[in-house]
Formats: sequence, structure tokens, C-alpha cells
Amino acid sequence: MEKGISFVIPAYNEADNITGMLESCLKTARSLATDFEIIVVDDGSTDGTAEMVALIQSQHPEVVLIRHEKNMGIAQAMRDGFTAVRYGHVFYTDADAQFDPDDIKLLVPHADTYDFVVGYRARRADPAHRRFNAWLYNLCLRVFFRTILRDVDCAFKLIKTESLRSLDTGANSAFYFAELVNAAARAGMTFHEVPVRHYPRRHGVQTGANPRVVIKAILDMLRHIFRTRGFGL
Repeated sequence: MEKGISFVIPAYNEADNITGMLESCLKTARSLATDFEIIVVDDGSTDGTAEMVALIQSQHPEVVLIRHEKNMGIAQAMRDGFTAVRYGHVFYTDADAQFDPDDIKLLVPHADTYDFVVGYRARRADPAHRRFNAWLYNLCLRVFFRTILRDVDCAFKLIKTESLRSLDTGANSAFYFAELVNAAARAGMTFHEVPVRHYPRRHGVQTGANPRVVIKAILDMLRHIFRTRGFGL
């Protein structure tokens, strides 16, 4: 893997997880590349997450903090993080510590061969209702978009920066990742899937199953269906 690596981590009210997560990311990044950065996009946290990141940043200049004054959602957080990257590969994961950053070493051997190296949860450690929601969502993506990935929203992806920046997305919800993958597939980009470990959330509150989050994603999905099939919405 050439040209260094940029970690991008969105965070919303992850004060109990962020310190340990950044320590793990720093250790992993140092073992992978001489040139790296860890970009944390604090999406309007109210629990001191940003302040904790700023403290770590004062000790480790490789850590970069982007702060939203109000919560803008995962799509905007990811766009801002991806726009800020400086190196040739982007690694995305969440701040909730449900993944081990060191598992990126399972993805790295494929990084120069494929545009997207995508983790999938070998055994998803979430409550039953979240597993069902994920199954139904991925089924819809396969039906409507012929999505080839088995776990589109898995927060463990290694992407060529050049490929990522050539893609255009309009979603302002959790559908962002599915739209990104769909756009990449339509552009002829290549994918490789790798199983990764997944752990139960120990601290904080999951927001992915929030009804407002789900409704916004469904609306963005419908807009994308109409837009890509020539209805102009």
C-alpha cells in the first residue's frame, strides 16, 4: 500500500469509546505506514467527545479534528472527512469500538488491487432487531440495485482516495454508503470483501435504528431509484 493512509472516523456522543478507539488506531496506523493521519469528524456531540479528541490531538499531531457545531448526520460527516484526507488510501471505521482497527491488516493486502476493499461482519454482534433490519435493508439493495456486497453498511472499508473522489453522491442519510457503492459499481470500479470481527457495543447508544434515521434513508433510497431510472427526482 503506497502513498500513506488516512483513517476517517465519524463520532457522535462517543466520549466513553473515543479515547480507546484512537489509541488503537494510532498503534495500528504506526505499524502500517510512515505517513498517516487519523481524522475524527465530531458530528455535534454534546458529551465532550470533541474535547477528548482535542486532548489526544495535542499529544499526537497525526490526529485531526473536524467539528460540526450541530448534528448533521452520517452522510455529511463522511463527506467532510473524505474531503479532508491527504493520503492515497482511506480507511473508514466507526468510533463505537465494535470493530478492532487492527483487522485492517486483513484488508491491506488487497488495497492496491481493488478500488474498494470492504469488510463484512463475519458474525454480527448486535441485537436481533438490528440484525433483522440489516438483513432486510441489504435484501432491498440487492433487489433494487443488484448490490453485490453482502454487508453494505459495515463500517470497515479501505478505499483508494482517487477512486473515492471521482464519485458523486446526493444522499443526506445513512443511505450514503449504499449510494456510494452503487455509484462505484456503475463506474466499473472493483470490490473485494473480507470477513472481519464484530463486537457488542459496550458504551453509548446506537442511533442507526432510530425511526428518523431509518425514514431519511428510505426516502433517499426512493429518490435514488427514481433518479437512476430516469424519473428525474
